Parts: sequence; structure tokens; C-alpha cells
Amino acid sequence: MHGSNEGVGTRVEKLLKDGRYGEAEKEIRQAQAADGDSAQLKFSACVLLAQQSAAKKAIACFQQLSQAHPEMPEIYNNIGVLYAGIGVQLEARKWFERGLKQQQAYAVLHQNLLNLQAEINRNAYAAALQLDISKSNAPPKLSLLGKLTSLPEATSPLLSSSGAALPGKATALVAPVVGPEVAKGQLAGKLTQTSPVMSASVQAAESPDKTTDLNDPSQVRETVQAWANAWSKKDLNAYLKAYSPSFNPGVNLSRSAWEAQRRDRIMSKKQIQIELSDFNISFSKVNAKATATATFLQSYQSGTIVTVGRKTLELSEDKGQWLITREMVIGAGS
Repeated sequence: MHGSNEGVGTRVEKLLKDGRYGEAEKEIRQAQAADGDSAQLKFSACVLLAQQSAAKKAIACFQQLSQAHPEMPEIYNNIGVLYAGIGVQLEARKWFERGLKQQQAYAVLHQNLLNLQAEINRNAYAAALQLDISKSNAPPKLSLLGKLTSLPEATSPLLSSSGAALPGKATALVAPVVGPEVAKGQLAGKLTQTSPVMSASVQAAESPDKTTDLNDPSQVRETVQAWANAWSKKDLNAYLKAYSPSFNPGVNLSRSAWEAQRRDRIMSKKQIQIELSDFNISFSKVNAKATATATFLQSYQSGTIVTVGRKTLELSEDKGQWLITREMVIGAGS
């Protein structure tokens, strides 16, 4: 062993980045000879196996480490990434979900879980539509964590807390998902609401007065439910009328192209069932115009395809009725 505590971590990090795995292994073994109980060193050894494309050995290594250190979310993340890499998606999802229950690294775990769910949904669509996606689309890109941030600072006297960073070949990118809404918003951070002036429970009883009460959540919920019912019934006219003339579909589509796309996707289904629950409705003013934001849990089923995800609709009052101006999906949707 040579050099300072920080030097060991720096050398291992650089060797892994440069693909000099033999030298990295030597450094790790030398450090472990003096401190065999170091969780950071054991973690780096598992990372080394993963970088050498020894996925099954790396999984076994990380699983053994998880038994000794169940509080480390980085371990769960890396096991999930490795399982996804060998095509065992449901097992990968299980490990991501377990990792989310731990104390840190939530951002990467959450993004990986969303990316994996997107891939599962994409495969389900492909199977239902009898599409061959094996050649045209890459697998989901998931991020392997190379550093332990959940260790106490004094855990290892021989390796710096920075750990061994992995090469930047796997970055957290959102995998493609069928459905125009998904591209509009993947994370909860994109769904923040502007200048809320009121938040009300959607459990309020319906008012017998059907004139638009701009602070009545039941009317917003009624509008959203009517939109979902039109979708379920494949009543395309009612479905499209729920959207404001100012609605921007995004995803590089014109309004007419978006309507044509929705027409094809809705009318091509034999049956559609939409169920909404867990509403949260708030109100605000945008440019002196009354707006409402409705967030809810959406369950979509068509044949063998079943997806569940959070959705947000932004609505604007227009001539006495609420119309959708923006639509965003978190996670699964169609």
C-alpha cells in the first residue's frame, strides 16, 4: 500500500475510468489486505466486476454486500441496473423499489425506475401491436452508481469517501414510450404549479348551480371525468372538444397532426377503460385568467396493455367551461 487515504480512492477511480481493470483490482486487493472490512472497498470490488461485464458475479457480489449493509441504496441501484442489463426487468424493478426505501441516492433510483417502467411499457405495446423493436430501439439507459454516499465518513481509513466513479458510458436518459403525453413530463419536478392561491378538497359536494364556479373543485373534477369517459367510449369528438384551442401538444407536433395521431391511437383500440382516482385540485391566476391544475392517478387498460401513472391536466376557464391547456404524465400512461 502506498500513498494517502485519498490517493487510494483517486487511483482506483482513475483506473476504472481508463479501463485499466487489472491495475484497479491490484489497488483494491492491496487496500483490502490492510482493511478487509471496508464496505467501500468491497463496493469498489463489485463495481470492478460490473465494469468487466461479469454481470452475474457482480450481482452476487452486490447482493452479499447488501446483506451486510442493507442501508446503502447504491447497492440496490447497481443490482437493478445489472439485472436490467441482462434482460431480467421485473427483478430489476424489485431492486430499484427496494432501494427507494433507503435513505439516499433517491434521484438516480427514481430515474432508473421510470426508465425501466418505460421500457416495460414499450415492450408491452410492441407485443400488443406485433411490432419488432429489437433492431430499431436501444434498451433503456440506466445509471450505475460508482460512489457510496451513504457511508459514514470514517468507515474506511484507506479509501476516500469519493469512492470509485464509473466511466460515463451510462447516463440517465429517458427511454422512448408510446404515447404523446409521456414526452411532455417525466418527473414530478416538472409539474410545479404557478402562483397557487387556493387548494381545495375534491370531496366537496356538487353544487346544484351548474354555472362555472371558478373555485369549485367538483366542477373541475366533473370536467376531467367527462374527458376520461369520452376517451373510454372512443367518443373522439367529445374527447377533442375537452382541449382548449390554445392547447399545445408539444413533442414537435402541430395541433392537427396531434389530433390525427390521437384519432388513430384511440380508434384502433377494440376497447379502452380509463379509471381516475386520488384527485388533487388547485386554482391560480395566469395573466388574470382563471386556471386550475388537476393531478390524479390514471389507470389505462386496452386489451393486454395495462398502465398506471400520475397525470396532471392544466385547465383554463373559457366561456363558462373548463378546457385542457396542458397535459403531463409522470411514469406510465397512454
